[in-house]
Amino acid sequence: MQRQIIHGVPYFTDALNRLFTWDTETQPHPIGTYDSNSKTIAYTDNHIAQLSQRLQTWRTNQNARPRKPTATSSGGDSSGKDNGQENSEDET
Repeated sequence: MQRQIIHGVPYFTDALNRLFTWDTETQPHPIGTYDSNSKTIAYTDNHIAQLSQRLQTWRTNQNARPRKPTATSSGGDSSGKDNGQENSEDET
């Protein structure tokens, strides 16, 4: 199997152009086929049902990470507060 980025999404593909989930921690799961000539993906009819438990497990394992505040560049002053002014050239 080889890794292939198709339409911006990583997948594993094999010599028969079968498409597998990009999963390096467990066994990749077959989810369809890839036609390299037309660059189209044909998913199996039940791929969402087959992957729903894995998706639920993944979502459960996600943890929120605190973000460092950054300075805004959307018209606010240096304190980060909005000064009420809009920067629009459309106004007459």
